[in-house]
Amino acid sequence: MPIRSRFSRRRTPSLLLLAATLVASAQSAGAATPLPNGGSVSGVIVTTGQHSYEFTATVGDHIELRIADTGPTAFSPRIELRSPSDLLIATDADCCVAEIAHDVAETGTFSVLVEDNFSAGGSYTLYYARIPGANEHGSLINDGVHSETIDLGDLDSYTLTASIGDHIELRLAEINTTTLSPQLALYAPSGALIAIHADCCVAKIAHTAAEPGTFTVLIKDGQQNSRGFGDYNLYFARIPGANEHGPLTDGIAHPGTIDLGDLDTFTLVAAMGETISLELEKTSGTWSGRLELYDPSGAFIALAQDSGTAFLDELAAESGTYTVLVKDGTQAPRFFGDYILTCTAGCHATAVPTIPLRLLPLLAAAIAWTGFRRAASMAHHAAAE
Repeated sequence: MPIRSRFSRRRTPSLLLLAATLVASAQSAGAATPLPNGGSVSGVIVTTGQHSYEFTATVGDHIELRIADTGPTAFSPRIELRSPSDLLIATDADCCVAEIAHDVAETGTFSVLVEDNFSAGGSYTLYYARIPGANEHGSLINDGVHSETIDLGDLDSYTLTASIGDHIELRLAEINTTTLSPQLALYAPSGALIAIHADCCVAKIAHTAAEPGTFTVLIKDGQQNSRGFGDYNLYFARIPGANEHGPLTDGIAHPGTIDLGDLDTFTLVAAMGETISLELEKTSGTWSGRLELYDPSGAFIALAQDSGTAFLDELAAESGTYTVLVKDGTQAPRFFGDYILTCTAGCHATAVPTIPLRLLPLLAAAIAWTGFRRAASMAHHAAAE
């Protein structure tokens, strides 16, 4: 089973009341409340009241803001983002969730204004993430599955580290039959968007790192009105390094299960010039079994996919530890089931000794000299007899 990490963020009424009281106290004094990166603040608007917040950002940062009505009254949130020079950047209003996404073009302190669009008043929660820097739930564990909850209007952030050439796989699955349509976004260490994907059930991203550093993962509801919420599992694998189910050896069958959105990884040791032969047999479910093979540096080599049994035969171009990735290969990966993975050739239990090419002439000379010495010794003993 994969490593599981569970973070609880259940908010008690007393904590909400305390947060709202603190915000109301600060706002009554006319002060702008600083927004916590990767976090949220809660408040109560009284009819025509307006609350103000602030944050600092630099050129190239990506900003995400979402404000949600938390009831019990019919609060209709309106949000406004203003530049350090007090120019209007963006505004949005909705009956349930208002949102703003902005790529920063100037450095300084930005203002966020919150009010009820219909002047009725009510309670709200404002979520804020600035990328890079947002990291609400910490660093992703390689080969891990991280379980969490998206509340109404929520923004969840994680980080991961990678080197140039590393292969990054992310899958985000909605669980427990909720209203959440998971959206997954990956940002470079600079804060630039790399990829984004949303789906009713499983969002996915595959990326080869072009720069080293700390990447940011942002999760939210991806529906047009952003009104979905619920539980999710986030799967992550970084290659090389991923090895959830251990090494493969010739002739040994490895049974496994692909859950919704799951990523299973194995390793194998092969010698240069050997043929690596893999067989993935699907034993249950309607998913399409997909095998992917990566070389010791993390570069993609080959794949095989089939709704029954997938076969992969690939010549090892170098000696070392290869990585095997198993997942649902359907275009919309919304399926799951059981499988048996077997390496029929080219997989060793231990490292295969290798000899650098530059040493081959020396090795040949040593072998020849040893043979000469042995022959001379045998001749000497024969003459002595």
